[in-house]
Amino acid sequence: MWVPAPTQYFRINTPWIILSRMKSKLWFVTSGLMLVLGIVCIAWRWHGTASVNLGIPLSSTAVQFCGSASGGLALAGLGAMILSLLLLVIAIFRWLFGGSAQSEAGGASLPQKGSK
Repeated sequence: MWVPAPTQYFRINTPWIILSRMKSKLWFVTSGLMLVLGIVCIAWRWHGTASVNLGIPLSSTAVQFCGSASGGLALAGLGAMILSLLLLVIAIFRWLFGGSAQSEAGGASLPQKGSK
């Protein structure tokens, strides 16, 4: 018995298709949000001290962190910070090389306004 493939009737939007159509501006925003989320997660689980000593001239300024972050939330924060770095690299690559165009081997391109 022949069963038609579901893609004959509707298009399945996988996450990869959605991510490939994101504009580079959204990649930059997502990268920044992930960085802030990572810093907040690590700061939430911080055990120890952190201090900033400002001085004039600026060469006498000191920033000191003494302590640790522990638990699953700290690990999630580290992962979010690493992911934000990856997203930033993708955003810069798409911004420089125009990531909105579809690949030649990829699916059908969207119709342009005024074309038949």
